[in-house]
Amino acid sequence: MKIKDKNIYLLLIFFSAAIIYFNTLWNDFTNWDDDELILYNYRIQDLNLEKLKKILTTPTVTDYLPLKELSYAIDYYLWKLNPFGFHLSNVVLFVLNCLLVYLIFEFIFKDKFISFIGTIVFTVHPIHVESVAWISGRKDLLSGLFFFLSFYAYLKNRNIFALLSFILALLSKPTVVILPLVLILYELTINKIENKWKTILPKVSPFFIVAVISAFITLKVGVEKGVVKEHIGDTFSVNFMLMNGVFFDYLRLIFLPVNLCMRYMIPIEITFKSIMFLILLIIFLIISIKEIKFNSHSLFFLIWSVITILPVSNIIPISTLKADRYLYLPSIAFAAFASILFNKLSGRTLKIKSLFVIMPVLLLFSILTVERNKVWKNSITLMEDTIKKSPDMFIAYNNLGIAYSDAKLYDKAINSYKKALELNPYFAKAHANIGTLYATVKNYQKSLVEIKSALKLNPNIPGAQFNLGLLYYKIGLLDEAIIQYEKAVRINPEHEEYRRALSEAKREKELMIKEVTNPEISEKIKLKISNNYNNLGVMELIEKMYGDAEISLRKALLYSPENKMAKLNLANIYFLKGDLDNSISEYESVIKSEPNLYKAYWNLGLIYKAKGDKVKASEILNKLLKISPNNQAILKEIEALSK
Repeated sequence: MKIKDKNIYLLLIFFSAAIIYFNTLWNDFTNWDDDELILYNYRIQDLNLEKLKKILTTPTVTDYLPLKELSYAIDYYLWKLNPFGFHLSNVVLFVLNCLLVYLIFEFIFKDKFISFIGTIVFTVHPIHVESVAWISGRKDLLSGLFFFLSFYAYLKNRNIFALLSFILALLSKPTVVILPLVLILYELTINKIENKWKTILPKVSPFFIVAVISAFITLKVGVEKGVVKEHIGDTFSVNFMLMNGVFFDYLRLIFLPVNLCMRYMIPIEITFKSIMFLILLIIFLIISIKEIKFNSHSLFFLIWSVITILPVSNIIPISTLKADRYLYLPSIAFAAFASILFNKLSGRTLKIKSLFVIMPVLLLFSILTVERNKVWKNSITLMEDTIKKSPDMFIAYNNLGIAYSDAKLYDKAINSYKKALELNPYFAKAHANIGTLYATVKNYQKSLVEIKSALKLNPNIPGAQFNLGLLYYKIGLLDEAIIQYEKAVRINPEHEEYRRALSEAKREKELMIKEVTNPEISEKIKLKISNNYNNLGVMELIEKMYGDAEISLRKALLYSPENKMAKLNLANIYFLKGDLDNSISEYESVIKSEPNLYKAYWNLGLIYKAKGDKVKASEILNKLLKISPNNQAILKEIEALSK
């Protein structure tokens, strides 16, 4: 017997959605965007009028989604950085989404029970775990909420409210820009009115105007922030075939949601799946033409699935080709078809029997969802799962390294970073991260090499600039630290840690300048700075970074022109570079100030030998023999020169 009270169905949906995602409430933040969007996003912390204005009027580093940021700011106000509160908001938003899906289905199908069946399928489907369990997936839930609210208001002829909701949806995630097409689709397939176009155009035109404005802003910000990419495979045709394979995978994920992954590896080749999807597309078109005569509901949701997948179909190139979250709106079609199929079963007995079929499916989906929630427990569980399913995903190895580093599992972190670089030697972030970790364990030499490698690959990584500044600060080079901090702040001016470090470094510099007024202290400070630059130069010299080493050593000599070790190392650089004349000049300068410096005599003798001046070479080596009598290496060289 059917339950007649709609509130009972709504209550069942409410509890189903809440229970299925209950275990996400104790999940942590992950380093898959949560760190940048929340933990280090100072725009959302301690919200005031100035920060609110920034949220509403200026884009972030990658996009313009003010409503999403505002929701994070509210969470921060209520919970600070307690992940429980952020996850709670996601679950509440998803519950509201599910309730709205039921109301939409009920309006379209005019049947409470089959609407309930479809909504429960949507509610428990594992494909939504990414959108709900991932705090940074908030944009899908927010945009979905206002998208469904707008569509439902439109169905109820509350057009002004529908338009306002649409604007809020666009401010949450602009992929909902396709709503006007859905509205037209509804009018053409389900709503039975005469003079359709005369009725439709005045109603839908405001939605199209808003959609065009939003699309323009989104594309403008996307191009400026580098979010809009080039087509994979360089051409639209290759990209089209690749996306056919992705769409085939989407069909599989909808019907058989196993082996879900945070980030999928997409082979850049045309596969059997690409061809299969083209065949399925042709079948889809044939069915659509047939269905328009017989079943308006089927046609509506068939085309719904196509329209809602369009924004993420890579027509306009985006960074991620395939993601579970991209099926958030398209999955409504799958849920609707479950309702349609159930409704087509005639007779009470047959419908009861069909419940015995659908119940195990719902139970299986529920179990898969609850288990998938556990994968999003923290960064380590998430990245380990991703690597298991996409073993060549270098980004996952990098983020796993970050997670291990945060847990102070430094050996595991280094191994993860090395694996990321093995898979992609040009991945600047991995170079920067392993460099930062080397600095943490006080291996400054390796740290310097890796961070500089990162900046050569990508000069605009603010984290790398900042960490290079920290490295300079640790080895006592305030001026160099300030330069790098300023670069980091220039790239990301809202990062409070960068600004704070810059401010502290400048304050220390001011104190040092005051101390320099005392001549006795001044010489000590200058010598210390000179030695620090010399140490930096030695690290660069060992790593064969001769250009950088020469600059560092010249700075050392600016602070203390008589720094004999800096002179010696500068001479060594010229020697290793093959600049023999400058090398001779520097070695002779060193010997004048330090007559007993073995290394200077030895290298100078070898240089004269290389130049063919045996007399001068013998003279230098004989002087060295007085410093180190009976030295067999010197005696052998002198003997060789005498022949």
